[in-house]
Amino acid sequence: MVERGCPTALIRLMRDIGNPNGIGAVGFTDSHIDALVAGTRVQQRLLAQAPLPPTDEDLATIFQGSAQNW
Repeated sequence: MVERGCPTALIRLMRDIGNPNGIGAVGFTDSHIDALVAGTRVQQRLLAQAPLPPTDEDLATIFQGSAQNW
């Protein structure tokens, strides 16, 4: 079965251009998550666009899930 759709196309493009496979590929580990969450908190212009206010746990989960994208 051939996968189709936008996510598949984006992954293919990111691989083709040599995009790192997540934040883990550029050196971030679980030990960095607290600092990443703290750094995100100061970016209120970005957080204000979220449909619900994200908790620190929400942000940590996002960063943990971003360690490897494919």
